[in-house]
Amino acid sequence: MIHSGSKMGGLLAKAVLGLSLVASALPALQYAQVATLRANAPNEAAQIAPRDARVVAAILGRRFEENPELKPSVRDLANIKAAITERPLEPKLISMLGLAYEAAGDTMQGSRVMELADRISRRDALSSLYLIETASASGDVRKTVRHYHAVLSTQPELYPTLLPILASAISYPEIRAALRPYLQGGTRWTAPFLAEAADRADAQDLEALLLPLPEKLSRDEYAPTLAKVLYQLALHGDKGEATSFARAIIPGFSSSELTNLSVSAKTIDKRLGSLAWTFPSVEGIRVEPDADNSMQISVDPLARGIVASRDLLIAGPATYQFMQRLDYSSGPGKITARWTAECITPTGRQRFWEQRLPQNEQQGKYRSVVNVPVSCKIMRVALFAEGADSQSPSVLIIKDLTLTGSD
Repeated sequence: MIHSGSKMGGLLAKAVLGLSLVASALPALQYAQVATLRANAPNEAAQIAPRDARVVAAILGRRFEENPELKPSVRDLANIKAAITERPLEPKLISMLGLAYEAAGDTMQGSRVMELADRISRRDALSSLYLIETASASGDVRKTVRHYHAVLSTQPELYPTLLPILASAISYPEIRAALRPYLQGGTRWTAPFLAEAADRADAQDLEALLLPLPEKLSRDEYAPTLAKVLYQLALHGDKGEATSFARAIIPGFSSSELTNLSVSAKTIDKRLGSLAWTFPSVEGIRVEPDADNSMQISVDPLARGIVASRDLLIAGPATYQFMQRLDYSSGPGKITARWTAECITPTGRQRFWEQRLPQNEQQGKYRSVVNVPVSCKIMRVALFAEGADSQSPSVLIIKDLTLTGSD
């Protein structure tokens, strides 16, 4: 536990001092002159209002940013105390006093003052970051996460600083355990945190953090984030891990739906993300999917673009049969269409198959052979369509999509 706390503390050390000036940013005061000078020329503001708490905080904030190792002088401490006498509930100035004690080597007094600043206002960034830092350094993981929660609940502007650190730390079981109550409660920072974790964390660590899935995370607002986590499990983990997670986020889900090419209510579920059928918006093209395993594509003259795509869990090397039934509208012009397949890997994607659809019949069943390359775990199929050079839209209905073969 101490190692994980120290890791989080070390990552935060620079953030605490680097944000000291931000924590000292000042709102308007009682009169316009001091309010104007406070941010741009605090030394001049101090001549007008030498005991103005926010002016003193601004002056010291600049000095701490210029020199994070600064040790406030006796005069600095006297100015801080005098300003606090005038404005005793100014949290930013109290935080500066705590930082001054810390720099002078009085860590115990510095911690007490920082806790006071935090009690006065939970929106004081400097005291909040300081308390996270000290809790991390002590190895108290639950206390550290509790301080994270307090800061993230009130200061979303600190998400870019804190969420990457917290997301990277879920490799430690004790941190995952400390985070679970907040995920179960569905805090305001849960969704952005999980999105960050999906980008940074190991797939197995994500699975260990999220399963069993807290009830609050089943709400629609979490669907895009959970889809992102699912995709990371599919890309970096194995089929079993991805399937288990899909079952957790979609009640009644069947593992075959991650490998089944057909169009159905389950395979267009947005909780699957790109592992479901998606239909990009393209000007002049309309796609109507149907849960009976069909899609109707209407394309205006000369309109073109990707009209449908889907990522499937696959096992290469293997040979698959790609089958579909084509039904073109009557008329002189027909849609030109082609399927492509790419292998998706953590380092990029590579196209390995392309098939132009025949136009020689109004209706008919069409079969293609797809040879999936070795080590391919995710296959992306996409349908490109182009309208005919005619006076009216063309229509193509594709039905009975299936992909069969040996794993």
